[in-house]
Amino acid sequence: MSRVNFIFVLHFHQPVGQLEWVYERIYNNCYKILLDILLDHPKIKIAAHISGPLLLYMLEKHSEWIDGVKELVKRGSLELLGGAFGEAILPVIPREDMYMQIRLYIELFREIFGYKPRGFWLAERVWEPSVVEPLAINDIEYTIIDDYILPKIVNRDEAGYSWLTENDGHRLKILFVDERIRYILPWESIESVIKYIVSRGSDKGDRYVLWGSDAEKFGEWSQREWASKWLREFIEKLEENSSIINTITPSEYLDRYGVKGLIYPVYGSYDKMMYWSSSYFRNFFVKYRESNYMHKRLLWLRRKLKKLNAPEDAWRYYYFAQCNDAYWHGLFGGIYLPHLRQTVYENMIKAEVIAENNSNYFASRDMYSSIEDIDFNGDSEVVIETKHLDVVVKPSDGGTVTELSFKHQGYEHNIASTMNRYLEPYLSTSPTFRPDWYQRNIARDHLWNPTISLWDWVNNTPFIDQSNLALGKYQLVSIDNNNLVLMYRGYFYGKGIPIPVEVAKHMYVDSRAPYLKIIHRIKNIGNEPFTSRIGFDYHLSPKVPRRRGEEYPIYRLEPDIIKHLEEVWIGSGRRIEFKGIIDLELSLDRDVDIWVAPIVMPTRTERGIMDIIQSIGIMFSRVVVLDPEKSFELGVELMLKV
Repeated sequence: MSRVNFIFVLHFHQPVGQLEWVYERIYNNCYKILLDILLDHPKIKIAAHISGPLLLYMLEKHSEWIDGVKELVKRGSLELLGGAFGEAILPVIPREDMYMQIRLYIELFREIFGYKPRGFWLAERVWEPSVVEPLAINDIEYTIIDDYILPKIVNRDEAGYSWLTENDGHRLKILFVDERIRYILPWESIESVIKYIVSRGSDKGDRYVLWGSDAEKFGEWSQREWASKWLREFIEKLEENSSIINTITPSEYLDRYGVKGLIYPVYGSYDKMMYWSSSYFRNFFVKYRESNYMHKRLLWLRRKLKKLNAPEDAWRYYYFAQCNDAYWHGLFGGIYLPHLRQTVYENMIKAEVIAENNSNYFASRDMYSSIEDIDFNGDSEVVIETKHLDVVVKPSDGGTVTELSFKHQGYEHNIASTMNRYLEPYLSTSPTFRPDWYQRNIARDHLWNPTISLWDWVNNTPFIDQSNLALGKYQLVSIDNNNLVLMYRGYFYGKGIPIPVEVAKHMYVDSRAPYLKIIHRIKNIGNEPFTSRIGFDYHLSPKVPRRRGEEYPIYRLEPDIIKHLEEVWIGSGRRIEFKGIIDLELSLDRDVDIWVAPIVMPTRTERGIMDIIQSIGIMFSRVVVLDPEKSFELGVELMLKV
């Protein structure tokens, strides 16, 4: 009689920095229900992976859930898999970090459950041969990847067996997720799922069907009552069909049937991830400059932590900053979620500050400056470090500030962690969406058409910027202690003939306080006057609350005009203040027109398209007739209020 083994693997994960109320919603709608159902059916064998960030949260907030998991393990009905401590994509981080991500998770796991896992869950199931060695060295026996990346010389039906692979002589066993069942369970009828499982059986009974996917499919991404009913009835059906369907854990399968032979899977992940990433996860670093900058900024931080001989607690924050969710986007992935991006920087800053304090980094001098290509794009950035701020300036990108990180305890935040709006596939047919044509950084220069409106600026109306300043490659003229001077020679094109203009940008960083001053000066060096709305845009990312009770940001303008971040404001003045978890003040040295607007991105999520604020845009501008040899100047001060 034909029999088949069914391996059911649940992946429990929430990202570092997840909103507290989202945690609780998912716990009540999904995790708690799943545990209750599994406790009611002790004969059903399953496997699960609980990510490091979620494991730590559950220990703190829901230790009773951990106790229930322990009970399932004690009964022998649950096998737990290991993972990366910060749920990092292992192949894209340094090899030494791979070792530590695995090792730290194993230490945490052993502390909680009292033993060491045999298997390993790769974050987003991203596979490269480089993961074999660090897994093997940490005594991991097997991992789970997708049959989508089977080598072409192997028939896809062979995914119903376990295999062995190697790299540099290190061995690792592999089990494959069955793509078909991942699409029908739990989305089709129970009868269809059971029929498919049975169809994969054999007279020997040595084949398996492996479902491995997100636990959130049961109650978070579907209706709670429906998911609970479906899963209970499915498990009951498995029990009824136990003579032909053997529920089994991955380790039990390997112990009973061993491996079929040697195999070398190709680089990749599951099918949708391959589509979203254009077949290679690292392509997210090419598509999204923000993702690339975070990734490369971590590499920069790593060198600093090594140099300063950083203590263990600094490294733990560093590993949390490698959590994968904020680095990519598809149906899932959180690069468009500001609270996840801000958490990456928050952890980076905490790690850096611990290392600086531990080594007395600023004992002999109060400021460090360097010129280096942080983001690996071929152009150098200017990096300024003080006890209060990290400032990164990109001369090659309009002379803008791409990072402004506050380092005060309790205020760790990169106020410049904004996000561009990219032309995602699901927006390609939108008649109104226009992707951003420049990075929405701090202190970008524009010569706008005088008729421009706020919505032209926000929605990227074509041809409203009548110059080449915004994307100009500025020259670093001088850097002397606290002062930085950039210059650029560009053109105004609004009169039909190019009129040359000279731009100077002077930046001053205070080494004693979280303070930055930027002076913009635009000079007409041509022979003709021109009229333009001269503008300087400052895009900021105020810190949004992640825990209940934290104050949601607002902004206030003179005279005592208070607005929520979702609101637009058009007026004039010389001051704008953001109030919330972090208070930030921008002061001007003259009255100008001030426009404030949320920069909103329609983002695809598991709950449909949602409009998510990516930054708060602030435009300081004035319509000016600029005669030959005349200049327009504006000074802008940014200060963290602590």
